Amino acid sequence: MSIKFKKLWLYPIAVIAVLLVLNPLCEAQVKSTGVKVGLSMVKMTGEGTEDLEDAFELDLKSKMGFCAGGFLVFDLTPEIAFQPEVLLVQKGVKGEEEVFNETLTVNVSAMYIDIPLLFKYTLPAQGVVIPAVFAGPYFGFKVDDSVKVEYAGQSETESLDAKSLDYGVVLGAGIDYPISSGKVVFDARYVLGLANINSEEDEGAVKNGGLMIMIGYAF
Repeated sequence: MSIKFKKLWLYPIAVIAVLLVLNPLCEAQVKSTGVKVGLSMVKMTGEGTEDLEDAFELDLKSKMGFCAGGFLVFDLTPEIAFQPEVLLVQKGVKGEEEVFNETLTVNVSAMYIDIPLLFKYTLPAQGVVIPAVFAGPYFGFKVDDSVKVEYAGQSETESLDAKSLDYGVVLGAGIDYPISSGKVVFDARYVLGLANINSEEDEGAVKNGGLMIMIGYAF
């Protein structure tokens, strides 16, 4: 996917905005800050993608993307914490089909700045590894999107023209492993998109949804 780098200034702006809003409210309760990186398997589903499948006569399936960003952890009680995150997340679908002995490939990609607002519950545990579950809403802001079609050595790329705002719910679980002065964090989550991101609403709804797996370090 070709990312419009001039739009990536939105990423640090979003990070700064979240920190400025949350830090004065919870400064005395800040537990840790951290960074994380991982794999995104968040795909687009719905009637809108079915129309695209029909147009090219192929099945569009989830593809491997990436995600990365930072987070803060605020203690609310000994077991419950509030964990806002700012993540750069790649979402999309991909399909391939053999047509007259040539491979037709359709690659639909969208890059988002996602802001999950998670409530994390630490489970009772014996030993070093600390398990937890979490849930909360997320809000996504589109940075760029594209539809790339490749066939017989030729390629063409157009804008998907998806809506700028996405939102939904995050459900997941993870573990923390204390090491040195911080801890290694690992989590797996399911992202359930609730917003119709298809700007052509009469062509059917398109929503984001899928799995994300991340590893990081909390200071």
